[in-house]
Amino acid sequence: MTIKAYICDIDDTLLGTTPANIEARNRCIARFVDASGLDGDLLGRATEAERRLYLLFGWAKMTDLWRALAIDLDCDMPSGVFLEELSALFESTFFDSLRVLPTVVDTLEGLRDGGAKLGIISNGDEALQHRKLKVTGLEALFDNGLIAVTIQNDYYNAKPSSASFKRLERKLGLRPGEMLYVGDKPWDVAAANVAGWTSVRTTQVHPEDAWPSPPMKVLQPDYSISEFAQLRDIK
Repeated sequence: MTIKAYICDIDDTLLGTTPANIEARNRCIARFVDASGLDGDLLGRATEAERRLYLLFGWAKMTDLWRALAIDLDCDMPSGVFLEELSALFESTFFDSLRVLPTVVDTLEGLRDGGAKLGIISNGDEALQHRKLKVTGLEALFDNGLIAVTIQNDYYNAKPSSASFKRLERKLGLRPGEMLYVGDKPWDVAAANVAGWTSVRTTQVHPEDAWPSPPMKVLQPDYSISEFAQLRDIK
């Protein structure tokens, strides 16, 4: 059955979100160490601590992360004004560093010009995800009605649930065998497989060894690509 719709994840599939995130965090760590009057030799320790704390707090709780880092490094608790400064630095650096991944634009334009439908299914804050697409110019490639963003903790709709997949499938009036989904995470593959779509894992940002061989069949992608342009070969 011919693929008629190519649906994509956003982060680390279309956009280099992780590299931009790390660049922004590194800038903030350096600023934190400098403003706290810490010895420059502590930058390595601060970076290591931040990496550990980020796994707990993430982007949504960056203010708590910096407070926890101050405790970890045994320095003065940052003021509210300084926390606002760090947040602004993080945001500006992140969006300045955010880039469309290689071959993404040419590939999507080629698929669209060939008659395929393009869409997005993403977990995340809706305003933030749309901003990423707008800032990088990708928004123009997609029909806004085919961009579905679901909050991560929405158990019934967010990936690995296939609910958003089936809704988009019905909106397009296509069958599962005519739908393809490409993403970089295990839950991307799981949701596509459960929906009966062709599942594609991209390793442009996260290499093969970053995702151990999954024990469950539902986590096995139909295809794995190392460059986005390889999507054109999947018919």
